[in-house]
Amino acid sequence: MAPPNDEYNIFTHFDEYKKLQLRNQDDPKLGYTDEYFCNDIGSKFKNHQEKIIKHCKQFLFLCGEYNMLTLLRSITSSNIFGIINYRLNSDLRDIVEIDVLKSEFYPSLTNHSKKNLKRFDWIVNLYRIEDNVFNNLKVLYDLYDNFYNRIQIYSGTYQKQTCNNGCPFKIKCATLFNENIVMCPLSNKSKFCEELEKFREKYMSDSICTHCSEAPTLEPRKNDVHVERTPTGERDSNLHMKQDTQESQNSQSPIKLSVILPIILCTAVGIFLFLYLFYKFTPLGSLLSTIVLKKKIIRHNFQDEKDEESLENPYESIYINTQNNEHHISYYQMSNS
Repeated sequence: MAPPNDEYNIFTHFDEYKKLQLRNQDDPKLGYTDEYFCNDIGSKFKNHQEKIIKHCKQFLFLCGEYNMLTLLRSITSSNIFGIINYRLNSDLRDIVEIDVLKSEFYPSLTNHSKKNLKRFDWIVNLYRIEDNVFNNLKVLYDLYDNFYNRIQIYSGTYQKQTCNNGCPFKIKCATLFNENIVMCPLSNKSKFCEELEKFREKYMSDSICTHCSEAPTLEPRKNDVHVERTPTGERDSNLHMKQDTQESQNSQSPIKLSVILPIILCTAVGIFLFLYLFYKFTPLGSLLSTIVLKKKIIRHNFQDEKDEESLENPYESIYINTQNNEHHISYYQMSNS
C-alpha cells in the first residue's frame, strides 16, 4: 500500500495518463508468459474469471506501451501508475472476493509487471484502495477526466492540444467542484482538500479553451461557522439567521391562515347546526323549550305585579331631618305622556 499522502498525489500529469489510455485495447495480444500469468490469476476468481483476465492483460499491455512512449519522451511522469491503480480498483469494485484481490491479484500483478517495465519497475505499486480514500479519489478523477475530455489529446508523439466542445465539460467540472468544496472549510487541512485546490489552480489557468459563460464560478473555501470570532462576522451571521427566520415565518403565515380559517368556520357552522337540530328534534330539546317558556311566563307575571303596585301607590315620600325636626314631604310621581 502507498503512503497516505502519495495516494492523492497522482493526478499531476493526468494528460499523460489519457495519452497512454488512448492506446489501450479491449483484448490485447500478449506473449505466452503474460497470457499464462493472466489465465492463472483469473482462475482464482470463480465468478469473475473473465473480468480479471481482461484487466490483467490490459494492464500488462499498457506497461509495454509505457516503455515505448517513455523512450520517445512522449511520457515523462511516473504518477500515471497511481491513476491506473485507481482505475483497476474502480473496475474491480464489484468483485466480492476482496481477500483474494488483496492477497493474490494486486501483489502478483505488481511483481509480474516489474519484469515488463525493467528500468521503471520501482514505479508500480498496485493495491486495493480503502473505501474512504477511494471515494475521494473518484471525485478527483472525475474532475480531471472531465477537464481533459474537452481537450483533444493525441496518442502518439504529437504534443499539440486543441479544445473540443469545451463548455459542457467545464460546466461538469465546476458543478462537481462546488459540490465537494463545501466539505473543505479553511480549517480542513486534508490531502483531499489540498488536491481540490490544486485542481482549482489548473482550472483557472486553462488557456486551451475559451471562457464558458454558462459554467458556474468556482466557490471559495469558507470559514467554519463555529470559529467566526470577529464582531463583523458575528453580526453578519446573526443578520443572516434573522433573515432566514423572517423568510421562514413569512412563507409559513399564508399557509397557516389558509388552513386555520376554513377550520374555524366549518367548526362554528357545525356547532350551530348541531345545537339547532338538538333543540328542534330531540326530547331534551322539547324539555328545554318548555323550561324556557315557563321562565318567560314567570318573569312576565312578576313584572305585571310590580306595575300594579306602582299604580296603587302613586306618591313617593321623603323624610328629611332638619335640626332634629322630622318633616314629611309627599309628591306625586309624574308619568311621561
